[in-house]
Amino acid sequence: MPLVSIEPRFGVRTPRVYRFLQKQYVDKFFETGELLLGSFLHFASHPDETRFDGAEGAVTLVHRTDRGGGQTVLMDAGFGESAYALCGSVNPSVSTRNKFGADSGIVITDPVAFAREVANVLPGFRRTVQGPCSYQGYRAIESDLGHIDFGCNEETSDPSKLDQGAVQQAFSTMLTEDAYFIKHSDFHAECEYRVVWEVDHVADRPRIVNAPGARKYCRRWEDLEWIGFGA
Repeated sequence: MPLVSIEPRFGVRTPRVYRFLQKQYVDKFFETGELLLGSFLHFASHPDETRFDGAEGAVTLVHRTDRGGGQTVLMDAGFGESAYALCGSVNPSVSTRNKFGADSGIVITDPVAFAREVANVLPGFRRTVQGPCSYQGYRAIESDLGHIDFGCNEETSDPSKLDQGAVQQAFSTMLTEDAYFIKHSDFHAECEYRVVWEVDHVADRPRIVNAPGARKYCRRWEDLEWIGFGA
């Protein structure tokens, strides 16, 4: 007789994440749990052209609505000042590895448990979020917040008369965690997956942490990874 589930159950299959590195850093991780976490400021000034994205840490917020006669507002926003990130790929190919000048890698088999172990050793940890990057032609988050009274209209637009409270409320509503995962479409071949940790304070350089517990949820990457796309 087949088993019957009385209550519905729902599951999510998290992907394996491939962190391509030089073998010496992979060895170090499996020996001690040492990891290098990047900051968004560091991403925007990376000396390696293949990893450089000068728009990291910045996004355009677009509020657009047809209600109340229509309204479109654009705001440039910075983000990531209080977050570290670890980037990997969901594409386990040799060509992707070679693009980053790596000869080895770490396979994160359970990225949720991995993030928890890193959070346990990260000073000032507040929250973590992770997911695949969204590749767009323009780095923007668009929302429809309904018609907003900003204190001035298009005919008499005067920045000094703007209702700063309304502006800040709109800004806070639109600047969601999606900002962490938007990348320009030029980088779509990377198939990037990010784990982000928000903390109380971030230095303007990468941070080294030792998270030996994270090793339980990782293994070494091999050229013959069965799900890979070959060379």
